Amino acid sequence: WIKATNSKGKTVIAITSGANMNFDRLRLVADLANVGALTEATLATEIPEQAGTFLKFIDTVMAAVNECEGSISITEFKYRFSVGDRAQVLWGAGIQNLDQLKRLIDALNAIGFETVDVSKMEVAQLHLRHLVGGRARSYTGSLPGEHIFQVIFPERPGALAFFVKYMSKWNITLFHYQQTGNRESSVLLGVQVPRQDEEEFAALVTGTLTAYTFKDLEANEMDIFSRFLQ
Repeated sequence: WIKATNSKGKTVIAITSGANMNFDRLRLVADLANVGALTEATLATEIPEQAGTFLKFIDTVMAAVNECEGSISITEFKYRFSVGDRAQVLWGAGIQNLDQLKRLIDALNAIGFETVDVSKMEVAQLHLRHLVGGRARSYTGSLPGEHIFQVIFPERPGALAFFVKYMSKWNITLFHYQQTGNRESSVLLGVQVPRQDEEEFAALVTGTLTAYTFKDLEANEMDIFSRFLQ
């Protein structure tokens, strides 16, 4: 309209009407708007595939937060176990400015967690975030002692770091999380628990982690998930 009418010096407001917008499209607009407004960054990080690395990753992010003015939050996290010595993580960080983002990336790269900002790759926003995960890349095709849970997660600052801290004794093989803005969010969690640790794990879930609701997948759900995860 501005171009067609050659208007200048006016305040113009764009109105999105229901005629050309639905909730499915609005969801995509919201995701891309966060990236465009520099309030969220999508990052790809390579980490060592070994026990305890997940916690080290979270600790490094939290340390970077403490060094920056304002706050940084993890808005999305997608990881699946892969045989070998390196693993790939696609995750989102809620940021307030580019300086925060640079400090965060520098802190991760400094400890050998090679991190690349893929926020401006539209194809990553549209497709890559939905492709991360899948079958565990294991020589045997499945992971001994792996349990898959749906965990109802409280959406509050520090909840993720607290959870990972207490889960770090066991090997986390799958973590699929996206911030929803609700009071609670659902996380798909894979964890290897040796038979001799099952009682200790159960005690942790029903004791220290009572704020996190663990749900075993139903038989029909597990049947479908197994087709893609194992």
